[in-house]
Amino acid sequence: MAKSKAMSIVSQVAANHAYFKLAAVDLEKLKPDPGATHALIEALRDGTAPAWMVAHLLGCSGHDDGYAVAREILVSAPGCLAESYAGVALAKIRGSGALDDLVSLLTEAPSKVSREGAAYGLQHLGGAVAARAVAEAGRDGHIKPNVAASVLAAVPSSGQHVLDLLDSGLERGLLIATWIIEFRETASNLNVTRWTQQATRDVVRAFRGSLERHGEHLSGARRRRLDQWIQQHAGLSG
Repeated sequence: MAKSKAMSIVSQVAANHAYFKLAAVDLEKLKPDPGATHALIEALRDGTAPAWMVAHLLGCSGHDDGYAVAREILVSAPGCLAESYAGVALAKIRGSGALDDLVSLLTEAPSKVSREGAAYGLQHLGGAVAARAVAEAGRDGHIKPNVAASVLAAVPSSGQHVLDLLDSGLERGLLIATWIIEFRETASNLNVTRWTQQATRDVVRAFRGSLERHGEHLSGARRRRLDQWIQQHAGLSG
């Protein structure tokens, strides 16, 4: 029996890892193929393909037979960004069906890099539940502040998340909120939703109050950048 196109792609990338970017694009154009999925799993097991590449391609292939292995990669935390690829793979394979699992992994996975991989999976899914879970995980220290902020910066509800984080009264809440501002101001690849004037007023006021409590915990450079942002928007603060 002739190989399916997906199987041919997997065979090619297993033989030449440099092909993985093109393989990913090609697999996403095809229907999920169980044979190709199991070939990727076999390549992981026999060591002919690294975990990061297998996780990425399992997500691109999208067959449910790859879900458990992508999850295994996420939890085992083999490094080389495999966890980030694996979290996104779970979201791509099951869509909203992965939401509850990713939310659980966000706080219960044994290593921080695994929990952050789950955060990137939730970023891929999008939606209010996913964003709120990431905000809470960042606030409570399950993931790094900059990772939580990178996920939250582009979501339509980012202004409300900033207010909630500042309202927490926690140093970590101020740090994540500050990172969100920095990502929104400097990351050109973010398709950010502009805040209304009222939302900006609320954020400026909340930052001023939080800085009075925890401003000394920000680095000098970060504090200066935030003060500059506040000054730029002070005319809206009423």
